[in-house]
Amino acid sequence: MDVDDTPPSTKRRAAPKVLDSKTFKDGAIYLYRRAEYKKPTWFIRLKIPGAKGYVWQSSKTTDEYEAYKAAEDLYNQSLVRVLGGGKLHSKRISDGLKAYVTHLEPDRERLSIHYKILLAERLIPVFHGKTFDEVLSFSLQMFPSGESFGQAAKNDKQAGEIKKFIEDYRSMLSTEVLGSGQFAFKAFLIQVGNHQSADALPIQFLQHDKMDDEQREQFDKFAVAVKWKTVRVANDNLMKPKDVIQRVARATKRPFSQYDHRMAWKRHKVRPDGKSSTPEITDSKFCVYDALGKGYGYTEAWVHLLIDEINNANAPANPPQPVESPA
Repeated sequence: MDVDDTPPSTKRRAAPKVLDSKTFKDGAIYLYRRAEYKKPTWFIRLKIPGAKGYVWQSSKTTDEYEAYKAAEDLYNQSLVRVLGGGKLHSKRISDGLKAYVTHLEPDRERLSIHYKILLAERLIPVFHGKTFDEVLSFSLQMFPSGESFGQAAKNDKQAGEIKKFIEDYRSMLSTEVLGSGQFAFKAFLIQVGNHQSADALPIQFLQHDKMDDEQREQFDKFAVAVKWKTVRVANDNLMKPKDVIQRVARATKRPFSQYDHRMAWKRHKVRPDGKSSTPEITDSKFCVYDALGKGYGYTEAWVHLLIDEINNANAPANPPQPVESPA
């Protein structure tokens, strides 16, 4: 990933004469200024975990903070690429297109080859400086806009170039190819609101809690699909000790006290003692520690275990509850 437009050299890069330097992220980001440059521009050298070699690039700024921001952004982008299985030094698309044109050049007189060469030559400046890894994956973003594609092309120079390329490309295609769904990838831009055409059916997603009363009344006039968002409450299926005690006593029709419950969780070792330094170490099948509430919640399985144990008379007898003698 060199910053110039020439392919990376296969020769070992000569060590630059460094005027001063800064190191960040344990050496992964290295900023330096070169002595042979009159303008004190910061340059970037990155070492990406899991990748061979370095990434070299100019920060294009003399400000150290801006240079670090550029280096950190480049580091994160490079790291994501490597973790996703990509390469740091991918081939440039323009080089591939030039090689493609050179390969086809001997047959340029053939009409079909001539069109392929014209298309490749048109694409070379479009993909100037881009690598294959950079364009093989892309995100499609949708956002509300009142502009049509034609309006956007007039207001944006880059969009205008894209529109012109699309029109030129379509003019080169035959009617059979242009009308075939086999080669088509279509994206429809639908402007929602103030529709005058009966050919389009707008679908709009609204947040019910952010609408006013007048907007809510509109629901009675249309067929509306509603999706309610359910926010899960943490530990909503757990019970407090008093709830466990009541459930067990009611199901077994026998006395079951807080003391009996304490002896039960100690006997089954479902949780540590109250003075433990590691309260989170529990048997999660029966008990879960709540760090926010500083307490324990018990599961339905724990209640069933106690009920079955008492009904089957398998529980060992608890020692007598200590009684404080009067002073």
